[in-house]
Amino acid sequence: MKRFFICCGLMLLLGLPVFSHEIIPLPAESSVVYCPSDNTWAAAPVCGDDIILTRKVSSGTGSYSQYLFSDGKEAFTTGSNYDFIFQGRLIAVHNAELKFFEVVYNGEYFSEKPLDYETIQKIFPDARILKISQFKDNKLTVKKPVFKHEKYLLVNDTDQYFYKYSYKPEKVHRGNVAGLFETSKSGKITFSHFNKDSEAFPEFVILVKNKFRK
Repeated sequence: MKRFFICCGLMLLLGLPVFSHEIIPLPAESSVVYCPSDNTWAAAPVCGDDIILTRKVSSGTGSYSQYLFSDGKEAFTTGSNYDFIFQGRLIAVHNAELKFFEVVYNGEYFSEKPLDYETIQKIFPDARILKISQFKDNKLTVKKPVFKHEKYLLVNDTDQYFYKYSYKPEKVHRGNVAGLFETSKSGKITFSHFNKDSEAFPEFVILVKNKFRK
């Protein structure tokens, strides 16, 4: 118990990104259950007509999620490499696109649909959403309270692709969601492809400035 409180204290001090407490991550080889009668997802059976699936992750650098029925047949695939359950909904994170989708069932097959911004904000209640369309000439200025950590979530509302993009400084990004980063300092944060800035892979710059009370 003592170790638990120490870990919690460290998380608060470091300002680590915090998801909603209602998130249930789905690691590779884990089971996920869909209940058609009330249209919800869970990590364990909850109704009499449960559809039990197993999440697999494809091999290779461009990994994606595959969901299999109990007989081994494929139920559906997603373009995500990080999935979780939130309030009975199966959320697929497309990190290479900085987009979020919800897996839905129409009575015959499963498919993905874009997740609305209201739900994205509920999942990341302490993060400020930054849309790619807000960048002007690939630059965006944000202001944060001085001496405080601020969390941000890049969400792509364009056709841009962000495969193999990373942050500089690297320490601002933590966790499994590519768009999520945080900082306690003012300065420049770049989000760019390993091939550096180019027409095909433009560099995005976030200028963080401190906001002082009047």
